[in-house]
Amino acid sequence: MEHDSTRGQVLPFARSAEYLRRLAVRQREQGKPVKALELLRMGLAKAPDDTQAMMEMAETYAEMQCPSLSNRLLFSLLTEEDVAPECFYGAGCNFYAMRLLECARDCLAMYLQKRPNGSFVPEAIDMIESIDTRDEKGSALETRINRRIERVLASLDSDKPRLAARQIRRAVALEKRNGGTHALQAFALLAAQDAKGALEAARYALRCNRDDIRAICAMAAALKVNHADDAARAFLGRAIARIENDEDAQLVCQTACDMGEHTTVRGVLKRMEAETPYSDELLHLIASASFNAGEADEAMRTWRLLRRIDPMDCTAEYRLKLAEENSLQTPVSYSRQMPLRETLARLSRLREWVQEGAESLRARWKENEALEKILRWGLTSAEPGIPQAMMGVIATIDDPRSQTMLKNMLCDATVPDTLKHGALAALCVMDAKGPFYALVQGRLTLVHVARVEPGESDPHMDTLIRFVKRRLGPLTKEEEKSVQALCSLSLKQSGVVGAVVRARAVEISFRRMRGEVVEVSTKPAKRRKMERYVRRIMKGAQHELHQL
Repeated sequence: MEHDSTRGQVLPFARSAEYLRRLAVRQREQGKPVKALELLRMGLAKAPDDTQAMMEMAETYAEMQCPSLSNRLLFSLLTEEDVAPECFYGAGCNFYAMRLLECARDCLAMYLQKRPNGSFVPEAIDMIESIDTRDEKGSALETRINRRIERVLASLDSDKPRLAARQIRRAVALEKRNGGTHALQAFALLAAQDAKGALEAARYALRCNRDDIRAICAMAAALKVNHADDAARAFLGRAIARIENDEDAQLVCQTACDMGEHTTVRGVLKRMEAETPYSDELLHLIASASFNAGEADEAMRTWRLLRRIDPMDCTAEYRLKLAEENSLQTPVSYSRQMPLRETLARLSRLREWVQEGAESLRARWKENEALEKILRWGLTSAEPGIPQAMMGVIATIDDPRSQTMLKNMLCDATVPDTLKHGALAALCVMDAKGPFYALVQGRLTLVHVARVEPGESDPHMDTLIRFVKRRLGPLTKEEEKSVQALCSLSLKQSGVVGAVVRARAVEISFRRMRGEVVEVSTKPAKRRKMERYVRRIMKGAQHELHQL
């Protein structure tokens, strides 16, 4: 790991952006990628539009096994015609490394289309042929099972374990001798707190294949929940001995985490670190495992390294601060989510800033990084409603940098499609120019924004806008555009609704997009009716604002 800082070696005010970029290239060639990133960051502070520096940074992230950070830069450069083809190639390589093969194939095909004689054509063709070969090997039955398994995993990710347990039964019914499917059933039943059912499923998985690492991990986790600790550790040891690749290691680590075997997790992760010492995903796991295993100094060194890799890493910043103050409690979560107390504190801080008004919010956005960090954190929060509230604040700020944050969401494979719909709606309200590239249902898609422009002589629109403005008070020009877009969407809803009700619904939608908490009504019947109408407006937004 690199622990020293480049800032003490180079005076940024005395160097040009071009010089810093050349120096970064040399540092990267010498095997010092973190120093290279810091130098490139200094250069971009001097020349924010330096496309070469951004491409160099994206390549550096890719070499460090940080594909998500690399793609964040590459997709932001797709509007630059001179580098767009290479961006598609880089993104394709990143998706290939992440095993998102359909996305990889789409990106590589775009590169071949735009650069038929490009430097990376042989490599792109080889990867596409490799992906196609994998697809040909899968039978129709395997495809059906995989689709059902994807639904199960989506339910588990959405914290719906009982639904996942029901869905996995359908996959098991297709092929009863598939040990991997039975192992997944055991994990789903564990999430649904069915300890006996999980143990039975794990035993069946082992009967199908006693050497399947998935079945062994499922048995270890099921035994632990059923209070057979010694037997659980024995199975975990068997799983560790059978690790052959990164996927196996991740499965074993997740199982050990669930069992509370933090020292075991740390040992497995440290072996993986030897091959990928700068992977941000791996480093987060190592830091948590180290702290939980009593190695606080190593955990803090790792969090400092993560801060150098990505200064906007809110999780590393938060945990490092508490660890330095000796106030970080164990066990530290292996996920990158904030605890509830910190989540509420950040939301309270953001609410105060929003209540200061739009102009004050924009000024704060330009003056320091505190607001940007909270918004980036909120967009990745797993708590319901928080990402949507962040989008409303971003739409209020409405500048190129805030629009880029929403565009990055569209191309992030970890962001659910429902949140991407919200990001598209916010971009439309901000009058952002499309089309945009987005990952929808695992494929790269060009999204065309269909803006609904009302007629200038539409009396219903004029009345509605007048009512809404009366409720909201003085608005900026940008806010008036947002109100007009929402009014237009509300008028497209079917049914007989009075102008006052429409205006109230538009007002609620607008205020919620700004991150405000709005009390609808104290009477349940009226509250349900209004909430239903607001949802219809937003559902209409999803339908009207993007055409795939």
